[in-house]
Amino acid sequence: MKASVILPTHNRAYILKYCIQYILNQNISDYEVIVIDDASTDNTPDLVSPLTTSHCPKTTLKYIRLDKQKGPYVARNIGIKEASGNIIAFIDDDCVATKDWLTNGLTAFSDTNLGIVQGKTEAKIDFDVKEELKKGHFFFRGVQILNAGWQYQTCNIFYRKSALIAANVFDERLHAGEDTDLGTRVKNLGYSYAFIQSALVYHNVDQISLTSYLKDYKRSQYVPLYFKKHKELREKLFWRYFWSKYDFFLTIAILSIPLGLLVSPFLLLLALPYLLSTFLRFHLVTVKMGRLLTLCYRIAMAPFSVLSDIVHISYFIIGSIRYRSIVI
Repeated sequence: MKASVILPTHNRAYILKYCIQYILNQNISDYEVIVIDDASTDNTPDLVSPLTTSHCPKTTLKYIRLDKQKGPYVARNIGIKEASGNIIAFIDDDCVATKDWLTNGLTAFSDTNLGIVQGKTEAKIDFDVKEELKKGHFFFRGVQILNAGWQYQTCNIFYRKSALIAANVFDERLHAGEDTDLGTRVKNLGYSYAFIQSALVYHNVDQISLTSYLKDYKRSQYVPLYFKKHKELREKLFWRYFWSKYDFFLTIAILSIPLGLLVSPFLLLLALPYLLSTFLRFHLVTVKMGRLLTLCYRIAMAPFSVLSDIVHISYFIIGSIRYRSIVI
C-alpha cells in the first residue's frame, strides 16, 4: 500500500514548516506528500517550493498553489485527484505527526473492508498558560480526539482512495460538516471504520481573540443542513434535536426566565443545571493549571461561556429555519 498525505494550508507558514518536517520524517518509505496552498499571502510559497526539489529518500513532495482561496475541502478534493497512493491520509497544517503515524494508520488497512481509519489527536500546548493569562489572553482554540466517534475530523484520518471516489469525495456545497458528511457517506457504502490510538498526531492549541472565538460558531448555521441530509444520525444528538447537553440546558434556562416571571419564581431554578455545567465545563488549557488557577479561570470564563453558547444556539436556530431541519 502507498499513502498520499494531503495537507491543505492557508497563511500558516509559521507553523506549517513543523508540520511538514514531521511528515517527511516518517519511519516508512515510498509515500508522497501533497501540499495544497489555498492562495496564501504569507511566505508559504518560499517555504514549500524548495522542498519539492530537495533530496528526500523516503518520499516526494508536490506543491499545488491555488490562485484564489477556495476553502480547505476544495483543496482536499484537488489533493485527492492528484494523489497516486491507494490510501489517503489527511492532516491539518497546525498538527505534528508522530514518527510512526503513517505506519500505524496503514497497517489497519490489511482488512479489505476497512474504508476509514481515524487516529488519535492530542492537544499540544507549547506555551506558558500562566504567562498568556497575565497578558490578558483568555481564549484558546484546539482539537482533541481521544476515542472513536462519528464526526470523522480531517485533522487526522485515513481513507481508502477507492472509497473516497465511490462516495464522490467531499461535498463542496456544504459550509460545515464536510468531513462528517463524507465519512457518513463512506460508511453508508458498506465500508467499516476503525479508531487507531497509535496513529497519533498532536494538534496545536492557539491563543485567539474573543471575536475569533465567537466567529467560529458562524458555521453552526449549516449544521441543520447536514442532519437534513443524514436523518439517521440524529440519534447522535442529545435527545435527537440538541447538539450537546449544554445546548439543552441552555434552552431550559432560557425558558425558565418567562416561566419564572409569569408562573412561579421557583421555576427559575430550572436554570441551575446550565449554570452549573457552564462553571464545570472542560477547557483544554486547564490541564496546565493548578487547582486554584483552574477555579479562577472557570469563574472568569463563565460569562463568556454563556455568551458563546447564546451565539452558538442563535446560529443553530437561523440554520434550522433556513433549512427546515431542527438542531439547537
